[in-house]
Order: sequence, then structure tokens, then C-alpha cells
Amino acid sequence: MLTTNELIAFEPLRDKCLRHLQSATSLCIGGFVNPDRDFLNEEYSVFSQDLRRQKFASHPQDLVNAFWSAVFELEHHQKLYPNSLIVIRNRLCRIINFRCKYPVEIEYRVFTKYRNGRLKTIIYSTILNKPIQRVLLIDPLTKYEHT
Repeated sequence: MLTTNELIAFEPLRDKCLRHLQSATSLCIGGFVNPDRDFLNEEYSVFSQDLRRQKFASHPQDLVNAFWSAVFELEHHQKLYPNSLIVIRNRLCRIINFRCKYPVEIEYRVFTKYRNGRLKTIIYSTILNKPIQRVLLIDPLTKYEHT
């Protein structure tokens, strides 16, 4: 018997992650404060299994991005997406992906323009353990692509 899974896009997936985490922590005293790494990893697994059970599918990196983006929002009250423009160490950066780690870790890209007009891009990673200066939620010059 064949089953078909509905492919769910990043934003609805992220909304589902946010509701799942809010529900999972609704009975916790103080709410979503200093979450435990093991608890988050377990909730990631539970959420992933629930999606499969409901016959939803997603790109693996979309699931990582959606879940850890929701974790960051609940913890720091700030939305960040892949392709958000942020400032790190006084440099304009673009978030590429979230990593499946806690504290929330991202990969980001820094662009450097040289005098000859050439553009060099370098990819870094960093831990986000506090709100960050966000310039744009989604960079309109890029389109999110699955890796």
C-alpha cells in the first residue's frame, strides 16, 4: 500500500513547531525559561515523529530550521529565519541555516567587497544566546533554498 506525504513548507512547519513547543512547555513553571538540552532534543524527535504520523513530509533542513527558529523565538522573543539579515560584530550577515543544537546555533554568511569590485563570501557559525540586531526578517534579494 502506497502512502503519500504532503510536503509542508518552512513557514507552516515553523508555526507547527512553535505551537508544539508552547504546548509542551505550557505546564512548566515560568514557561519557556532556560530549557534543558535533552528536553529540546526529545521534543524535536517527538515533533518529527508526529509529522510522519500525520503524513506530512519536509526537507530535513527545513525541519531543523523551523524547530530551532521557534526555540530561539520562545527563548528570546525574537523571530529569525534562514535569510534573515542580522548584525554580528558590526557586520551585516545573512543567516544560512540553523543547526540542530542548543543553545541555538546558526551558520551565517558575511559578504566582503574588495576595491576591485569583487565580492567574497565567507561562512561562519555562532551561538545565539541573546537577542540580536535584526535588520530584515527575510532578505528580499534572496530566496530560501533547501540544502
